[in-house]
Amino acid sequence: MAEMNSQAFYQQLHRLVPLTSLPENLLAELATGIQVDKARRGEFLFRQGDQDNLHIYLLGGTVVLLAGGREIETISGRSNTARFPLSHEKPRQHTCQAQGLVSYLRIDSTRLNNMVAQSLAVGRDRHPPADPGDWVAYVLQSSLFQQLPSANVEMILQRMEEISVRRGEIIIRQGEAGDYYFVVIQGQINVFQRQGTRDIEIAQLGPGASFGEDALISGYPRNSTVTALSDGSLVRLRKEDFVALIQKPLSSALSYLEAGRQVTEGAVWMDVRPPQAFERRHLAGAVSVPFEALRFIIPSLSRHKTYVVYGDQPHCIVTAAFVLKEYGFSAMILDNGLEGIPENAWRLSQPDEISAESQTGDDSQLSTLNSNCKPCKANVPQRFAVSCRPLKKAAPRFRSWKRPWLPRKPPGWPWSGKNAI
Repeated sequence: MAEMNSQAFYQQLHRLVPLTSLPENLLAELATGIQVDKARRGEFLFRQGDQDNLHIYLLGGTVVLLAGGREIETISGRSNTARFPLSHEKPRQHTCQAQGLVSYLRIDSTRLNNMVAQSLAVGRDRHPPADPGDWVAYVLQSSLFQQLPSANVEMILQRMEEISVRRGEIIIRQGEAGDYYFVVIQGQINVFQRQGTRDIEIAQLGPGASFGEDALISGYPRNSTVTALSDGSLVRLRKEDFVALIQKPLSSALSYLEAGRQVTEGAVWMDVRPPQAFERRHLAGAVSVPFEALRFIIPSLSRHKTYVVYGDQPHCIVTAAFVLKEYGFSAMILDNGLEGIPENAWRLSQPDEISAESQTGDDSQLSTLNSNCKPCKANVPQRFAVSCRPLKKAAPRFRSWKRPWLPRKPPGWPWSGKNAI
């Protein structure tokens, strides 16, 4: 049996997934209940079909995984695969047999999952990994992973692939089909969009940022090109694994009645349609966050609120909710889009007054929310501020040579373009 209090033993524990996400006090507490065993050649660590409640990790030696008597995989204690629990699905999908003298440890799954949940609930600042090769601990700090079941996190980390990129290398290309979800580990990434003959820069991303989810969720081709601004490293996850292990578990769809109850209890409607659609009609108290501007408006949103997302494009709704959860917000989507909303729930409005700020063209106004809708107190971005007047016509009118007294057309009106990556 390993020496429980040795520094080497704690280092061994700290490299295991998801133990690597535990702070030292919880890791030390967990170590007191860990059982380390040895097995000789030919002995079984567990058998196919077992229903035990244990995480079993290989520390040293070599084992083989069998299914139906056939050899599936050979695992060495020095391999990266050994960082993960052996055949962790329940019931066990494989039989594990020692190929020589091996050492392994057994951890109570319930106890481990509770400790991981406790550590993630506390939350910590994200720092780049001290060891560039140890990307697992860094990825585990993501708000997105903190909302997933432990079993999903383990499978995701097993299926993620680390890749190196060189400065100037094209990672994804506009117009191609989406195949991977990416997380930046080291280096800087540039996102730009080809519009006509010009390349428009959308964003620059650094360590900890993720990209590629929009095309995977919508099923549409990539709408931007992503290149490396410097040498660096990324991890990527295949589309099938992203959908099954991340997107579906995070999707929370509510009927209109269920969503209404949530709003009554303090949740907020989030309308991700273009501003002109919001101005024609919207739900009472809704926040107007056009899908294309979501990432710019996010800093102004309250993290203490739950958001119920609705709109007229299913992929925009699902992607918006995903992005919110990626940033640590609580978000749900309205099932059946706009079809499930009764007609008497809508508030109709007329943008008859454009604020002075909207004529400045200052994009910083996008992140400033203002309660400017008098009857329903709806929140809209300041540059698209309107007065909400039920049952009034909604056609906007702007200055022209015939009507010089009217306000100027705000920059970017009507809202257009997509920022899917």
